Amino acid sequence: MSSTDATNVTTIVIDPPQSRDDDQASPTRSPTLYPPPAAATANHEQSAPSGETATLTPAMQVRMSLLRRLWAATVNMQGVRRRRIALFGTIGVAQLIAWIVILAMKYDTPCDRPLALYLLLTCVRIALAFPISYYNAVTPRPLRRNADEEARLASEAGRLVGSADLDRRVRFIGDAVALASFILFIIGNFWMVTTETCSRTSPTLYNAALAALIFSWLWTAELVIYVILVIFFLPFFLLGMRFFGLGQAKNEVGPLSKSGIENLPQRIYRSYAGYGRLGSSGVQIHRNACTAADDRHRNPSQRAAAAERISALAAYPPFPAGVEPIRLPESQAACCICLCEFELPPARESAEAASWEPELLRILPCGHALHSVCLDEWLRVSGRCPICQRPVQEPKGKKSRKGSTRGDSAAAPSSSLST
Repeated sequence: MSSTDATNVTTIVIDPPQSRDDDQASPTRSPTLYPPPAAATANHEQSAPSGETATLTPAMQVRMSLLRRLWAATVNMQGVRRRRIALFGTIGVAQLIAWIVILAMKYDTPCDRPLALYLLLTCVRIALAFPISYYNAVTPRPLRRNADEEARLASEAGRLVGSADLDRRVRFIGDAVALASFILFIIGNFWMVTTETCSRTSPTLYNAALAALIFSWLWTAELVIYVILVIFFLPFFLLGMRFFGLGQAKNEVGPLSKSGIENLPQRIYRSYAGYGRLGSSGVQIHRNACTAADDRHRNPSQRAAAAERISALAAYPPFPAGVEPIRLPESQAACCICLCEFELPPARESAEAASWEPELLRILPCGHALHSVCLDEWLRVSGRCPICQRPVQEPKGKKSRKGSTRGDSAAAPSSSLST
């Protein structure tokens, strides 16, 4: 065993023990070096099985180079976008090669119109438009302005290239390039129509400019088709959808007028045992003048109970003129707009009776009761009940036999609310 000194590393050569018989039979073995060289360690790490390809984490995405991120975004591109970019990219590259070759050969040929300049500007337009189209294809689709934060985060989670701020700048540049392309399209048409000698003096340049103009016509045809569809066919399409009842339903119930709101009855919430009976909608149905004639057919015990209920009204402070009490179940003893519970009137003999201000409730035809202040503000915006969404007033010309019957039956409890 021998040792040799390097700079700061000691290399130990270990000769394995060999017998005399093995020296003649076995070949010469190479000595083992310790520590192993760096190259051997690298080769050993590279030869290790890599396993399955790991999923790219956000940290790995940040470390990826621009070219690798562009390649990954291209691979992940959707099928429609990929085919569109491949088609327009192939056509654009073919045009660039053809127009550049023709300009290099025929740029100085005589022509009464600057068709060579038109071809040069066309090459510039293609060179600017394709990177913008490619960037828009590999980035997430733009969201609506009213999109929530979760949708924005989900859209940005799969981004490999660019940022939201860069998207806005690229779209602005794309709009500017589109506007310049449209202006160049108009100028090219003018030059091609007004030329007189280019077809004879420079036929190659003339035919190339004509071919470039045809491609521009195909590019503009998409926009023209959209405009024609919107102007001529969209109104008929919307009329057809409306005729067959398709599309989004239109809200035909508008807000109520001031007089319509004031015509709704007002009540004061109160509760005591054994008062009245509950209707099907949960609203207390009280006796009115029409049912007073039934008292003559009651037995003495029933008339005594009715007298007790009527005498209970005197236990509370007087109500405003035209306002009657109403009893609601506990499940409906709160306003669904402000979420505040209805307040009971104080006793007539209590100290709060002197300063008591009645809390007025307004009753809808469907039988639901809410605070007058809250409901008045609601009905100025929507003419539907905030609980069951039934219209307070049926729209004109839309009343059906079933709807009229339902409205009459729903309005019955409110018309019979009396003491």
